Amino acid sequence: MKGVFRRLILLASLLLATVAALAAPAEVLVWIPRAGFAPAPAGPGVALLAVLDTGWLVRMSPAELDRQAAAGAAVTALEPYRGHGLYYLVRLRDAGDFMRVSAAGTAWRLEATTALFVAPAGSARELLPLDLMLRVVPEGPIDPARAAAAPAQLPAAVDHPLVGQLAAEVDETRLYASVSDLQNFGSRNVNFAGCQQAGDYLYAYFQELGLPVEFEEFQFTTWSGIKTSRNIVATLPGESDSTVAIIGAHYDDMPQSATAPGADDNASGTAAVMEAARILSRYHFGHTVRFIAFSAEEYGLWGSQKYVQGAVGRGENILGVINLDMIAFTDAVPEDLDLITNFASRPLAEQFAANAVAHAGLDCLILEFEFWGYSDHASFWDFGYPALCGIEDEDPSSPHYHTSHDTIDTLNFDFMSRVVRASVATLADLAGPLYPLGDLNLDGRLDAADVSALHGFLSDNLVEIPAGAEAADLDGDQVVTVVDLMLLQVAAAG
Repeated sequence: MKGVFRRLILLASLLLATVAALAAPAEVLVWIPRAGFAPAPAGPGVALLAVLDTGWLVRMSPAELDRQAAAGAAVTALEPYRGHGLYYLVRLRDAGDFMRVSAAGTAWRLEATTALFVAPAGSARELLPLDLMLRVVPEGPIDPARAAAAPAQLPAAVDHPLVGQLAAEVDETRLYASVSDLQNFGSRNVNFAGCQQAGDYLYAYFQELGLPVEFEEFQFTTWSGIKTSRNIVATLPGESDSTVAIIGAHYDDMPQSATAPGADDNASGTAAVMEAARILSRYHFGHTVRFIAFSAEEYGLWGSQKYVQGAVGRGENILGVINLDMIAFTDAVPEDLDLITNFASRPLAEQFAANAVAHAGLDCLILEFEFWGYSDHASFWDFGYPALCGIEDEDPSSPHYHTSHDTIDTLNFDFMSRVVRASVATLADLAGPLYPLGDLNLDGRLDAADVSALHGFLSDNLVEIPAGAEAADLDGDQVVTVVDLMLLQVAAAG
């Protein structure tokens, strides 16, 4: 009898231990206030999820939480970690915003300007008011120090003759046409067919420019289920190395409606990427240039997170990222452009601002944040890549923001053109313009003008070649002959 009793006690103990083990969370979501210049938390059992202005959001094992608490660390356990895609950071402008967030579900006010919101199913975008900016919390661990322990040393407005030439090629009429095309899809919201159609349109556009282009698929969750969407990534290969300069913008939009023209947000930024690709694709650069149209930005930066995950996996060396998000509405004239940056990206913002004055007559306001995570640049900040966000106003001023009234007739295309000229100049600066062999008039291209110059030189040796006779020696035999002329004619025609 005693043996049976002991076995029952042992069985009960095992059962209680099993229940306790099942009840214990694998990880805990934790908020850690920042103390001075202390480094971000790291180590076994700790995954950094977000760097905010006053602290860090992490997930950690219960054992690590107990260890840190025992050591006197100021750690606040929020709840057992539920998994990726359920947590969102939401921008707060005042106390009323937090009341609206907390009314929609479980929320914590991490700091004055940031709330953490839980969407137990679906997407926070579909639960929260549309005027509130948000981003999904990355799966982590992120590593903001990975690519840039200190600010990149970038020149402020490199004085290359081609930079101004490229900026001057921005065509306001083409910008208008591109915004109109994108608006005419009816809705580029990820839940509607217009988003897929717009992606196909962008793919075809880049392809017609002769650029290698690809769809980059990813999945994310909405209330209607798991969605698949696509980034469109076009590449202009560098002639010296594979270091990358990026210009990007999201092409999806709001509201979640069949009528979502999204002219300012963000057909304007997407049209800028298209125009940059049109212009730069005709020139030569030392570094690789990528033109990226991101999707699902409005649902939490899903597209840019997908691209950055791949970039980290490839070991991609990114010189800088120009992210354009709402660049065509003006609540005042003249309007300046807000440049959102962090410490590591400030040299890039200063370079952009200098180019804006020099090549576009545009003033910029540089706003430096440790955390401003509500557009696609933030996905690059998560891994230390230099990135800025160009936006008409850091706190959106358009009364049409995220409404069906965000239409092309509300935009200022003179202002938008200036922004695009500054963007093209800065992108060209980053990429390093080259004069290709055979570019005899030093305009960065091989064309009929170069053929005419070489024909004149061969006809009369007194005719000078601006680039020097060595630039006309296409076959490398140290002599300029009719063979070089024939080679140049073929190159110019191609």
